[in-house]
Parts: sequence; structure tokens; C-alpha cells
Amino acid sequence: MMGTGAGAVLIFVYLTAPFLVVFVALFLLSVRRGKRASAEGLRENERLIRAAEVVWLIAIGLTWTAINLVSIQWIPWIQAQTAVSTQQEPTQVVQVEAFMWGYRLDAYELRTGVVKFVARSLDAIHAFAVYSPKGELLATVMLMPGMTEEIVLELREPGEYTVRCLEYCGDGHSAMASKFRVV
Repeated sequence: MMGTGAGAVLIFVYLTAPFLVVFVALFLLSVRRGKRASAEGLRENERLIRAAEVVWLIAIGLTWTAINLVSIQWIPWIQAQTAVSTQQEPTQVVQVEAFMWGYRLDAYELRTGVVKFVARSLDAIHAFAVYSPKGELLATVMLMPGMTEEIVLELREPGEYTVRCLEYCGDGHSAMASKFRVV
């Protein structure tokens, strides 16, 4: 469900509900304060200030809601899900070993189509992140010593793909990268 639009909306609601409750409470308190101000016969400038508080709160709430709704499309697992193919069987399997500070792939030239990467770490915690020729993150997985992880990707675009480590693994972490070519 996390890769679907419904999963994104569920996470959005779950993460933003506490803020929404606080916003509604502040809004109701501001409106109540504004009504009390008109009943108490405050001076005109004090009424304007209290009205401005309510308008400001409404503007902040609408801006916050708009930013949250627009940013749903940038949730990383939704982007990665577009590259993952669970419908098709992989036509190629690539064994990957991560080590300080590099990768060893058993194939550096692949054909377009569905590819299954079977990755493991030889020494420390690493990540296996695949970037398209355009530099877009297609998928990532954390690699821990003694465990094997699998990623199935549909590589449609020919070109040079980059593999990077996204988990800090020591002094040489920034240079930990590899490439493979899709033809």
C-alpha cells in the first residue's frame, strides 16, 4: 500500500494530523477572541489587530496545507516505486558485493529489461543505490554484513547507470561508487 497513492495519503494524514489539531485549536481560539473583542467594545485599531491575527492564521494554515499536498509527489518511495517492476520476471540477475569503499558487480553491461540485483555487504553497513543516466534515484537498499538484499528494476533507458553508497561507511564513503551500462 505504501507505493500507491492511497498509502501516500495515509502517511500524509498520519504525519500531519497533530499539526492539524493544533491549527484548528488556534483558529477556534482566535475566532472566539475576535468575537469577544467586538462584544467588549474595543477601539477600532485593536479590532483591526485581532482581525489581522485571524486572517494571518488562516493564511498560514492554507499555505501549510498547500505545501503538504504539493509535496506528496516527492515522497522517495513513490518515486522509487515507478522504477520497480513486480509484474515481470527478471531476465537478468546481477550479483553485487559492497566493500570499503567500492562495489563488485558480476556484470557491468546489461540489456534493457527487468534486472534483479542480489546485493550483500562484505564488511560494514553500506547502501546500494541505483541512479538513472539522468541522475534520478531509481531504488536504494541498506546492506548489512551477513544479509542479502534484492532489488528488481525495469531498466528501460539505455545509458550509463551509477551505483552509490548512501550510508556513511567511513573515510572513503564519498568515493564509493560504481557504474554499469545498459544497452
